[in-house]
Amino acid sequence: MGTPNNAERSAVADNFISRYAGATLQLLNGATVLATHTLGDPAAPAAVNGLVTANAIADATFLAAAGAGTTIDGAKLIGSGGAEYDLTVGTSGADVIVSSVTAIENGTSTVNSLTVQF
Repeated sequence: MGTPNNAERSAVADNFISRYAGATLQLLNGATVLATHTLGDPAAPAAVNGLVTANAIADATFLAAAGAGTTIDGAKLIGSGGAEYDLTVGTSGADVIVSSVTAIENGTSTVNSLTVQF
C-alpha cells in the first residue's frame, strides 16, 4: 500500500479542520462525559505535513459525573452533522494533552493542546 505525500496528507487534514470547526470536545471516562470544550471556528490553522494543531481551547468546568477523582481515559470530537472522531488523551504523548487526567466535580478542565496527525 502506498504512502500519501505531504500535500495529500495536508489536504485530508484541512478537510478535518473544516469538518470540526466549532466542534464539541468531550473528555470521557468510558462513555461518561466528564467535561465538554468547544473548538474555535476555524478549529485550527491550515495543516502542515498532515498535522492538525488546534487553536487555543477555552477551559471548562467538570460536570457532576466527574465525582471526586475520576480518571479521564478518552476524548471525542463531535462535529456538525454528528460526525465523531475518537482521540487519545493524556498529560503527554496523546492527541489531547490535558493538565491532569484526574477530573474533580466542578473543578477546571484544561486542554493544553489538541493535535491529529494524518
